[in-house]
Amino acid sequence: MNLQEKIDNTEEYGTLVLDFNEYVGFIVIDKPITIDGRESTICAKHGPVLSVHSEGVSLKNLRLEVTSDVKGGEGALALLIKEGLSADLEKVEVRGN
Repeated sequence: MNLQEKIDNTEEYGTLVLDFNEYVGFIVIDKPITIDGRESTICAKHGPVLSVHSEGVSLKNLRLEVTSDVKGGEGALALLIKEGLSADLEKVEVRGN
């Protein structure tokens, strides 16, 4: 099961605890959940690597990374939080914009 499928299978307001690993983005979170990455990395050659489309999202212990040298626009985004929303971030490292 890939990371997007794990997120999709997590119940609203549930917590997804990842095994320490490197996961490939383009991930969309469209419901309130918590992800504890346990120092895992989600990466992609261009972004957005992870997009938040819901209130109530919490990200912990996670690295988000754009791995190529994209200069601008959404392709340079490691983390995209939809306008008007917010997310709780705890020990989240972002490489990219």
